[in-house]
Amino acid sequence: MISGSDGRDSPPTSAPVIDDPPRRTVRRAVDLWRLLVSLAVLLVTVLLAVATRDFVRAAQQGLLATATALPPALRDALVGTVQAVALLAPVVALAVWCVRRRAEPVLRVLPAAALGGLGAWALMHLALVRGRPDAWPGVLDGRDGLVRAGWPSAVYLAACAAAVV
Repeated sequence: MISGSDGRDSPPTSAPVIDDPPRRTVRRAVDLWRLLVSLAVLLVTVLLAVATRDFVRAAQQGLLATATALPPALRDALVGTVQAVALLAPVVALAVWCVRRRAEPVLRVLPAAALGGLGAWALMHLALVRGRPDAWPGVLDGRDGLVRAGWPSAVYLAACAAAVV
């Protein structure tokens, strides 16, 4: 308390309020290095996938044999669970952003998802053609869960992974 000239206490004078300066987006050299390292790892992964196409085909053939050995009820439950998660996860994320009234994350995620999906589509249809066993699509024929049994595709999963990253 500050004493006035008449001897009574008066409330303290308030100091000026200074707002925090707005946050600036600053790019550092380490960000460029991270981008370059990520692109190099992606390139190595693509080259390994193309170079080991026969191994991948054999590994998927083994996975196919394992999937057909599962009881039909368990196989249906696994397919349904994966489909439910693949359908609900983006919807829940969008709902959370809408409730918080934030459009910025959506504007960041959509281009990343599109780029991830486009990259996966290009890899699947251009570089890894015939990289999957022929019997693979027929394993789940007639055993649809929430949607068609072949969904979610590798392209959809890659788009979701890119959006998360």
